[in-house]
Formats: sequence, structure tokens, C-alpha cells
Amino acid sequence: MPKIIGKISNRLSLFLFLFILLCFFSGCAGKDGTEIPQTDKDETPSAVSSSSIPAFSEPEASDIKPPDDKKISGNESAIPVIKTKDFDQAELFEIKRDGYLSYYYRRKYTPVEIKTVWNAINAICPQYSKEEKLQAARSVLAYHWVVYKTTFAHNMNNNVGVTAKYRDLIRETSKLHQIPPEMVEAVITWENSGGVNRRSWAACVGVGQLSMGAVHTAHAFYTPYLRRHKQEAARYKALYRHLGWNIFLKALEVHQVELDKYDLAEKHKRLRKKLKIDDERLIPECNIEDAVVYLKLLYGNYGNRMDLAISAYHNGGLNNNDILKDYIKRVAGGIPTSELTQTEIIDAIKKYNISYISLWNDYRSREMMNGLRTVFGDVTGAHNGHLALGDESDIYPWKVIAAWGSQNVSTEVLNSIIDRYRGSVWDYVECKGMKIYDSYDSIKEGIDKGRLVRIPKGICSDAGLGKFEGMPADYVSERKKFNYYITPEMAGFLKELSEVYRGRTKNPKVRIPLRNALNSKALETSTGGLVPERMRPHMMGVSVEIALDKAPYRDKLIRILNEFYLHDHIFFARNGDYNRITLNPRFGKYYYQKYMDKK
Repeated sequence: MPKIIGKISNRLSLFLFLFILLCFFSGCAGKDGTEIPQTDKDETPSAVSSSSIPAFSEPEASDIKPPDDKKISGNESAIPVIKTKDFDQAELFEIKRDGYLSYYYRRKYTPVEIKTVWNAINAICPQYSKEEKLQAARSVLAYHWVVYKTTFAHNMNNNVGVTAKYRDLIRETSKLHQIPPEMVEAVITWENSGGVNRRSWAACVGVGQLSMGAVHTAHAFYTPYLRRHKQEAARYKALYRHLGWNIFLKALEVHQVELDKYDLAEKHKRLRKKLKIDDERLIPECNIEDAVVYLKLLYGNYGNRMDLAISAYHNGGLNNNDILKDYIKRVAGGIPTSELTQTEIIDAIKKYNISYISLWNDYRSREMMNGLRTVFGDVTGAHNGHLALGDESDIYPWKVIAAWGSQNVSTEVLNSIIDRYRGSVWDYVECKGMKIYDSYDSIKEGIDKGRLVRIPKGICSDAGLGKFEGMPADYVSERKKFNYYITPEMAGFLKELSEVYRGRTKNPKVRIPLRNALNSKALETSTGGLVPERMRPHMMGVSVEIALDKAPYRDKLIRILNEFYLHDHIFFARNGDYNRITLNPRFGKYYYQKYMDKK
């Protein structure tokens, strides 16, 4: 009898113990599954992965205005029509005050192009102030040529088509992993290159252009969460096997549902086997989910800031952290940052309201992103170039934002923007619609009205301006003088370039060697008066050709020009010793005033 009672007692104890266990664990594994863990310091792996040119003014906010609330219609054109003559009194006053390049820039973008960008910024950068959104809009528009120019390897129609094909999957996957689908759509629209199996020079593959490192990081993201479910699934499986009670089977199924949802490695392994594809990045369903989870990690690691997450998607989390630590140290007054944890970085982002535009506006951070400095803040040189970012890393978020806009307009509007940026010469496309001085009469008129001026004295040397071999005798005797003219804005830029050049070299007499300016010689050789596309920026008066092969302190001059280029003051077309410098109309007012102040 005592043995029977003992057995009963033992069974009751076992039953009570199991009942308590069931009650305890039911609180963390309900029928609808447990809450998905957000990025935190306990369960989230860390993200894997001289002197300056003078300070400059951003174009004033009124240059780009917030659009109205009207929806974009399907038949609006992105191609601007800008006056080159017959100005009214108000326009003449504006040109006299700010210069023609400023007049042109304010009309360069049509309302539909601005609205496309504005909608994208509101979607991706909702935390930005109105002023920050305006600056972001100017920055995105500045790189529309990069986004919309059609090449043999890039066509935004194709990119948008890939996103449209997988939009439902992108949104479902984003919802499952609890991140904004807009961020995912933007990244994938830019990255997919119009196909699902593209491979970059950096061995990144598929619609999200993922490295294998990013895939492994995505697979590891839910490891702590999955470990708990695997343990519980094994426990309930054992209990069901021993006791056969359906309650344990149901508990097992709950945990198995979570494993099926979030065990990316196992889920994708099954899909690879089914489709007989070794690299899961070539399977859109796998690539998109890996990209979503990788973005989820970055999104959490940067305080739920989409702009910073997008930047890290391209730069890598560790590189982004190095740039942020450097910035935080300076903003916070020199606090030690080398050992900052991810949680402390998040806290600083929130405390100091750090956004991507904060880094963009910070001169040192900008140089760390564009490769002029390494990610550790040192000036880049031959000895440490491998530690610097490149490949347009600084403008990556602007390209991604533009890509989001491209897949949220009609086909007609998209094609209109693509047409707007057709052309083989970058600087010409960016200045398309500007006044071209394509005849001697128009050059004389430009000089009479002060819209063309002589190259400033004492700062440039003649490295080809005065070579007229093959030119007609009457050109040499009568018209060669027109070869020495440029716009006042370009004259202002040459003055600033000279100041920096002389300051860096500590030589107050060094001069900029010019091979071409307005290049009126092109009018003598052009068939039917049609100036070749590559010469048109010269005939606008906004381009000069610098003869680097004849430049004293050549390396220093190249470095200076790269700085002006990477800070967007100029377009820099370099091919060997051929170097065309074209002034960015965005800074027309700044350099016009510089010329007028020192006239």
C-alpha cells in the first residue's frame, strides 16, 4: 500500500510540476507567438561589416521651395524651359543681383521633379525639420543625373520594374520583421540594377546587392530569440513523446511556427534545396528577406533613423560607427568615444538629434564619407587609402531617396525625368538649358551685358589659351580675344581656387595653368555651327580646362580640385592630363558675389 501511495504521490507531483511548467511557459509562447525582439544591447549582434577649402554657403532656402499638396499628375514634364533672353524687369534685377547661374538654378528643376523628391524625403526622413528637408531636397536633386542617366548597365525603368514585381513580397516581409517598407523599397530600387542576379565588383549579389557577410549577419540576428524557442520546442517534443498529451503537441507547434518564421538559415536552406540553387542571394525571396533583416539590425543600431541605416547599408556598420564616434566626440565636447557601445551611440544620436544631414553638413565627417579622410579621420594618402571609403559613399543615401521617388510616380513622369538627364557628358547635362554663346555676336552681347568677363589677371598662366595653330588668320587677328572670357561666377571660382592653391603651396605667385576657357576656337571648327556636346559647357562660360601636366605642385592642385569636386562646387571631368572643370550652378550666387566683392 505505501508503494502504491508513493507511486500515486510521485505521479501527482510529476503532474503538478508539469502543470506549473506549462502555466509558466504559456506566458511567453501564446497562440499568436511571442513578441519579436527589437534591437537592444542584450540580444542584437553588433553591425558587421591639411587644410580645407574655405567654408561655403549652402544655396539659400528660397532656391528650392516646398511644393504644394497636389498629387503629381501623369502628364507633367520634368524638362524645364529656362529663358536665355527677353527677360522682364524683375528677372533682369535678379540676374544683376545674383548672377545668371543663380537665375538658372532657381528654375532648373520643374515642380514635378521637386515634388517627386519632396515626397521621398518625407517618407525616408520624417524626423527632418523643414529646413533640413529643403537642404536634403537640394542634395537629392544634385545627384539625379547619377540616378536617372541611362547607360548600358543602368536604367531606372528596369530598376522600378523589379521593385514593382516584388513589392507585395517586400511589404509582407517588412511587416513580418517590423521595419518600414519604404526603407526597403528605396534600397532595393536603387540596388537591383534591373535584375535579380546582378553581381557587383565587390561580389555583392541580387536584388539587395548583399555580400555573404551581410547574409550571415542577417541569419545571426535572431539567434538569441531562436535559441529560446529551440530549447522550448525540444522540451515539449520530449514531453509529448513520453506522455502523448496533445497539450504538449500544441505548445510544440507554437514554438515551431516561430522557428519557421525567423530561422532564416534553415528556411533559406530548404528553398535553396528545392530550387537547386547554391547561392541564396540569387533567390529573390531569400535576398529580400536577408536585406530586410540586415536593415532591421541597422535601423535599430541607429536609433530607428532610416537615413543613418541606409548609409550603413552601403558603408558597413563598423565604418558608420567610426564616423559617428568621431562626430559625437566633437559634438559632445571631447568625451572618449573609442569604446562606445552601440547603445551609447543610439543614446547620443537621440540626445544630439544626429541625422545623416548632420554628418553631411559637418566638414570633417563629410570628408570621412567621401574618401578625403579615412574612417578614422586621417587625411587620405597613398599609405592609408585602403582605410578610406569611396564609390560615392557620401551620396549613397541621396541616391536611395531618389530611387524611392522614382517608383512612386507614373511611368510618364518617370520617363520624363529620365529624358531630362539624357546625354553623354555629365556637366553639360547638369547645365542643359543654360545660355550657350554659340556665335560671335552672342559672345559680344554677353560681354556688353557683363555676363562674360575676362579671366582675372595674375592668377592664371597660359597653358594653351594662346595657341592658335590651324586657325584662320582673321581669327588670330580679330577674334582670338574671345578665347579668354568666362562667366563672372567662374571668375569668382578661379579666384577662390587661386587663394587655396597659393595657401597650400605657400607660394603667393603660383598660377593656375589654363588650356581652355570659353574656347571660341570651337566656333571656327564646328560643322554647321553645332558645337560638340563636350564643348558646350565651355561655350556657356562655366568650364575651363586646367593643364595639370604643366601645374607646379601638381599633386596639391589635384587634391584641391578633388576637394572642390567632392564638396559639389564643381563637376570634374578628368582623363589623363585632360581636366575640364565646370562650375556647379548650385553655387552660382556664392561665386558671383565673390567675383563682385573683389572686382
